[in-house]
Amino acid sequence: MIPVFILSSERSGSNLLRRILGSHSSISAPPPINLFNTLSESLLYSGPLNNKDNIKSLINDAIKRSVINGTHLSWEKSATQDIIYSQLKNGSLPEIVYQFYKFYADREDNELCIIKENNLYHYVDEIVKLIPNAKFIFLARDVRDVVCSNKKIKLRKRHVYALAHQWREENVSYIKLYNKFSLDGNIEIVRYEDLLDDFCGEIKRLSNFLNIEFEEDMLDFYIQNESNNEAKQTEFWKNLNKPLMNSNKGKFFNELSKREIRIIETITSDVLEILGYPIFSKHFLKIGFLRRLKYHLLDNIYRKIFSRDAYVDRSIQNLRAGRKQILKNRKDHQKAILKEIKYFNEK
Repeated sequence: MIPVFILSSERSGSNLLRRILGSHSSISAPPPINLFNTLSESLLYSGPLNNKDNIKSLINDAIKRSVINGTHLSWEKSATQDIIYSQLKNGSLPEIVYQFYKFYADREDNELCIIKENNLYHYVDEIVKLIPNAKFIFLARDVRDVVCSNKKIKLRKRHVYALAHQWREENVSYIKLYNKFSLDGNIEIVRYEDLLDDFCGEIKRLSNFLNIEFEEDMLDFYIQNESNNEAKQTEFWKNLNKPLMNSNKGKFFNELSKREIRIIETITSDVLEILGYPIFSKHFLKIGFLRRLKYHLLDNIYRKIFSRDAYVDRSIQNLRAGRKQILKNRKDHQKAILKEIKYFNEK
């Protein structure tokens, strides 16, 4: 199985691209269960991965994460501990994640699998060492429209200063990775706006990059059962069962104030220019200590208010509860081991 990793900031169309590519007859595109983040948290409370029991325990955490009930980020069927463990060679975190997605693709008898997970830039070097034939698609979107999209969803509502900084940090990392691996031919870049302007042409280009035959079904992704089912599960994916919205760009002109645009462009202008996006502010802001402090305080207020369960749908609430339970079990297990060690030392 050849994994295809989507590298992007949130609200950049990554799940849209996942479903488009997943409409191909030889590509699996499971819901993103964010195993890298989940298992990274679990690693804090587990022993070294050169121990068989620690590896199996981590696999169990991944299984629990992949089948959390009542959430859009779960699979109908996950692997078993024995299946995953039997395929491991070194037991590293990227290898465990890879084997889970390989199980999914093998079950559908597909050659490729789309993997869309958050903060993948932390793991790309390890992934390339482990899977030399892995493919990466860097999906970029205008930060100003990314901010607009985030502001419409209460869970992601933050100050534009914080959203711009997050976008810049992520996309600088992706640009560095693109420059590092582009000569090897295993990474391609696509802009969300280019998908809207030349949908067929861009998908044909990506098909060529993935060494697969272009299929017309990829253009009709929104009528596929998977797209329709996912669109019903959460507000985040409500547009997956709709045709591509060609006008879904440049909305920041009407939805952001001139000052908000200036703040964003002050922070991200260098990255916007690298990615080919125009700058509209004639002058940038001077963001000193007091202004940064003000923005951080406002951002913290937004996050505390809009991260509450009252502002998110049931799917997100179930996901949060499931992840908390996984981490609680891991902490309790560690405490039990430490208590047992202390008991024997005292004897």
